[in-house]
Amino acid sequence: MNMGEEVSHLKAHVNTFYNNGALQRASEQPHLKTNQKPSQINKKVGSQEDRTLYHGLRRALYSAELADRYTLICVGVVNEAALQLDLRLAIPCGRRRALMTRIPALTDDDMTPAARAAHAELGAYGPFDNWARVAAHCPPVLEHVSGMLTTLRAQATLPRRALELAMVTVSKLNACDYCVSHHTPLLTVAGLSAEGVARLPEVKDHPELDSCDKAVVRYAEAVTTRSGRMRDAEVAGLKEWFTDAQIVELTWRIALCGAFNRFNDALQIQIEPEVTPVSA
Repeated sequence: MNMGEEVSHLKAHVNTFYNNGALQRASEQPHLKTNQKPSQINKKVGSQEDRTLYHGLRRALYSAELADRYTLICVGVVNEAALQLDLRLAIPCGRRRALMTRIPALTDDDMTPAARAAHAELGAYGPFDNWARVAAHCPPVLEHVSGMLTTLRAQATLPRRALELAMVTVSKLNACDYCVSHHTPLLTVAGLSAEGVARLPEVKDHPELDSCDKAVVRYAEAVTTRSGRMRDAEVAGLKEWFTDAQIVELTWRIALCGAFNRFNDALQIQIEPEVTPVSA
């Protein structure tokens, strides 16, 4: 698809969204007239058709390599739609386009010896070069993250499927494309199809998830969205499948993934070339 076709394709989605009246209908919802957050009032604002149109518009924007001015206009359109429809998937402005990371990546020569060693260690763990070169500005961050992730993988306390289900769930809830792109392939290796991953964090009637899988996804969502309001039973219920040590690690990895999501999006860490981008 050439530039002109991409622009036409994207404009068609924009026009369809507006002509369908999705924003107008959403703006009439009662929750928009209160001081409360939309998620506290109504998690299903907008019809299924509206939400489908929104996701189509979002995919169109992500697939396009457009002139900056028009792209930024459309980012605004999509993010406004996300707000009006109470979707937690607003587009980080410029994601997957040729924008600079907000903190420059360090070269090997710029790193301290300890940071270079940690960078190499993390490189053996996975394709996180862009992340590591930014984190290297604060060597203790890179050193401790590299050491912790490597150690946790080596001891293999937590089943890989449970871990990746949690990572993808958290990253989707936080709309972190970087982490979703990195963890989706690992989850497909752990047994889910691409279609199965795309359905997360929805678990109702999910044909590829068993009871344990669903418990992990629900727990990841609870820790991410309402950790201070969780019930004792939500932790105790995990003991049907996991030891105390596994629950501690699962909880830590969920919380840590949320920190990674925020770090990556705040500093606009770019997805590495060898990683296939997956929209959150």
